[in-house]
Amino acid sequence: MNYLSIILRRLLAVIGLVGLLGCLSASDEHAEHHDPPHRPTDFVAAVERLQIIQTAGSTGDEIPSTHPDGDIQLEAADLLYWLPELAAESDLSRADWNQMYHATEMIRRNASQASLVEFSKELAGVLPELDRCADSIRSQRLALQSSDAAEMELREGDNQS
Repeated sequence: MNYLSIILRRLLAVIGLVGLLGCLSASDEHAEHHDPPHRPTDFVAAVERLQIIQTAGSTGDEIPSTHPDGDIQLEAADLLYWLPELAAESDLSRADWNQMYHATEMIRRNASQASLVEFSKELAGVLPELDRCADSIRSQRLALQSSDAAEMELREGDNQS
């Protein structure tokens, strides 16, 4: 082997090692990622909070915000931004997800730019679709709970026999 090929192999080994270490540190950073405290636990909770914000915006009532800046409109903008991801994490059907996504597409883009009154009016226009999707998820949860309860009763009956 000549001197040039030895240097080339060592150089490639160093580049590979640096790349590997970079990937490891990136995964460590991702593992340390924390969701903001005002991020809801699920789609239904996000829709319920948006309903509260919309009602307050339309009546002029002031409500406390969970956003770090204390700004209710920034909180609502974040909620709208998270809706597609929260919906994808739920049992919402693909068709319902698509309808929800398209119904909220424009308001998600403009949420932080409109006045609170204007934003509240736009939000009122999309809330029926969001509530329909949330109801679908709630129904699925109830059906699952009923199914789980029936299965538990069967197991208890089998254990008593």
